[in-house]
Parts: sequence; structure tokens; C-alpha cells
Amino acid sequence: MSMLKSSALAALAVISFAAPACASVMEFYIGDALVGSGLETFDELALGSSNGTYGLTGITSSLILSNAAQIYQGTSGNAATPYLDTSKYVGIGTNGLATFTFAQPTNYFAMQWGSVDSYNTLTFYNGATEIGTFNGQQIINAASLIAGNQSSHGTQFVNFISTEFFTRAVASSSGVAYEFDNIRIGLSNAPLPGALPMFAAVIGMGAYVASRRRKAHAA
Repeated sequence: MSMLKSSALAALAVISFAAPACASVMEFYIGDALVGSGLETFDELALGSSNGTYGLTGITSSLILSNAAQIYQGTSGNAATPYLDTSKYVGIGTNGLATFTFAQPTNYFAMQWGSVDSYNTLTFYNGATEIGTFNGQQIINAASLIAGNQSSHGTQFVNFISTEFFTRAVASSSGVAYEFDNIRIGLSNAPLPGALPMFAAVIGMGAYVASRRRKAHAA
């Protein structure tokens, strides 16, 4: 093993032991879906489906729609189709819930989030333990969207990635409405976006330590 690699690994070990052993980190990013992830379009569900449990063949999961949540197509007074989406989608009205339960634990989830509103919320659980929650305002800020806009200025494909597996995701809204389509799930081993600066710093630390050792040895 090279001195550079061993030094970098040592630095990583220091950071790992310094971090809480049970801490999980979950982040989101705007961009393309994870290659190879499963895709669910809701097209196999009947238009108007609501208040029930439905199997999702595209991602081998179940979906519970409750209260003001149902399957829509097109724009109505209760929901607006995500920009350029002509297929069926989930629309959640005031106090509605859409709960995804995954057949296998996963650490990647993504959606085409339409006309994002600040009062839309997406929460992830591992069993009964909440591991991450996000609201529409965070997405609006990150992607410079216009809240509730039904054109390209309001819809984004949003990816969520976690250091801990999750088994359930719950979409909810306190207003009209929360609309989404093209759900993706999968397993990701990529570093979280927020972890990349730390990773670069660790590599830099390893290089510095190796350089100091080489100079000391030469002297």
C-alpha cells in the first residue's frame, strides 16, 4: 500500500471515529435519475384511484392513498400535471397522504415534482424511525423555482440519497396540491453531494502527510 493511500485512509478513520456511530445523513440533489433505478409511472392504476392500497409493479412497492390523494391525468381544479407530463400522476390535496412502502430497504428515491409548493412535505422512515424530511421550499430555493408555477419554472426532477436504508416514504401536503410522477428507487453507493468537500479535504490531508514524511525521510 502506498504512503499516500495509507495516510488518506488513516485520515478517514479519524473522521469516522469522530462522527456519531448512529448518525445518518440524507440529502437531495436536482438532476438525472440514478442509472439502473426502477421506474414507476402510475399508468397501471385506474384514473381516480384513492383511499386504498395499490401494488406498484415498476418499483415492487405498495402505495397507500388516503384522504385527499388520488391518481390524476391532466390539469383540473384540484391538481396540475407536472410540466410536459401527459401520463397519470399522484396529486395530493389538503391533508392528503401518499405512503410508499418498499419491498426491500433502499437508500435512493427520486420523483418528478410538479409545480412545487412550500407546503409539500416528503418524509423518509426506516421502520418507525424518521431519518429525513424535506419540504417544497427547500426544493424551490435549491432550483430557483417559482412556487406553484405550472411551467418549466415550477417542475424539477429531485433525487434523495441517504447513508441509511429506508423502508417507507410519505408524501403529504397542507394545501392544494402536491403533484408528482415518475418515481425512481434503487441502491446508490455514490457519496452524498454534501460529503464531497469533506472527502476532498481528507485526500488533501493524506497527500500533505505523505509529503511531510517523504521530506523527513530524505533529510
